Amino acid sequence: MTMDKKIVLVVSRHPHLEDVRKRILEEAGYEVIPIQTPEQVEEACRSHKLDLTLVGYSLTPADKRRIAAEALKFCKCPPPLHLSWAAWLG
Repeated sequence: MTMDKKIVLVVSRHPHLEDVRKRILEEAGYEVIPIQTPEQVEEACRSHKLDLTLVGYSLTPADKRRIAAEALKFCKCPPPLHLSWAAWLG
């Protein structure tokens, strides 16, 4: 029985972190769609059946809110998962 790969939208303004996240998720068996701006969310949602939106901490709070609103409106997937640098500080 073949299982379809889950598709994750990765949003990050930091190219190195985007590459790291993409590589780790692909090694875990996910298909990854990387984008850098909120303006790209609608197109990504219309072009792919996304299972998750992962938002990096390098985006501004306003961009994170916009990405969340766009993803909920167009993607039909769970609310975006926001990474937080503060979580690493303990």
